[in-house]
Amino acid sequence: MRIREIRVQKGVQQKELATSLGIAANTLSQYETGKREPDIKTMEKIADVLNVTVDDLLGRDEKKPAPTDGGGLSQEQLELIRLFGKASSEIQAAALAVLRSAEGQDKAQDDASGAK
Repeated sequence: MRIREIRVQKGVQQKELATSLGIAANTLSQYETGKREPDIKTMEKIADVLNVTVDDLLGRDEKKPAPTDGGGLSQEQLELIRLFGKASSEIQAAALAVLRSAEGQDKAQDDASGAK
């Protein structure tokens, strides 16, 4: 993640950015050092305050254009991504737990079917 690099390039002090985001400077420091990862809403706020994109913060290749057709994803998949991004971090964690559990159940069923 390039939060610190971009913040310094923009001439923004850590405490100033933290205050703008409504978080403790220590929390921002943890984001910058990789000890903690911000949720998507916080990433969007950081990008907005620094006037960059989330992709810039993540160090994604700027030359690769964003897909205009949903990147081959179905409407249901795009809706899941949209809704997930709007959800609170608690809801996101719960949704991930459900999906991971379902994945584990699917794998166990596949393993059981293959053993027959």
